[in-house]
Amino acid sequence: MKKEKILTVIPFSGFYESIWSDNVENAVDAMDAMDGDSGPGGVTEVNWIATGNAISKQYVWEFRVSWNNAMGFDLPVEFDHLESPTEYNFSTDRIFATISRRGVARLKQIARSNMAALKKVLTKHCTPCSGYVPKYSDDPEDWIQKSRRDYDHNEIQVLIETALESEGVDVQELEEDIYGQVAASNFIVYK
Repeated sequence: MKKEKILTVIPFSGFYESIWSDNVENAVDAMDAMDGDSGPGGVTEVNWIATGNAISKQYVWEFRVSWNNAMGFDLPVEFDHLESPTEYNFSTDRIFATISRRGVARLKQIARSNMAALKKVLTKHCTPCSGYVPKYSDDPEDWIQKSRRDYDHNEIQVLIETALESEGVDVQELEEDIYGQVAASNFIVYK
């Protein structure tokens, strides 16, 4: 019997105006300089979609390794796809991965035993503010009462971040550690 996999979003700051885009642009500039064209714009054309996908696949792998090191158990996530917005005004790139129902159950169990961590993550993701009305409840009890089969990809990301928070792992620092492991220049796809 094949295990059912469901989608989740992996914590990721996106490519636009981030350490990731800077890394790719610096590698392309270096390539242009080696080719003798160090002027603005250069001559090297990058296939940004293929490059983003290649980096995202490696990012998910490194996320899993970093998770295992920080949490002491495997979170079996596998790259599914990269979603990039048409315009970056309201959202950024998101990396989707698959996870088993069993993995979701473990994340829920961690959240249930760390309600303060869940509340902190919910405050980050689900607090209304000017121009933003969250779709999700900011009450931890609502999250714990939910069946693991009813969580969507965004809710599973909250559970992932809650588990990390419960161990004192800062999501941004984790991403910076992953950044140190993924040399974007190795994943650039040229046209």
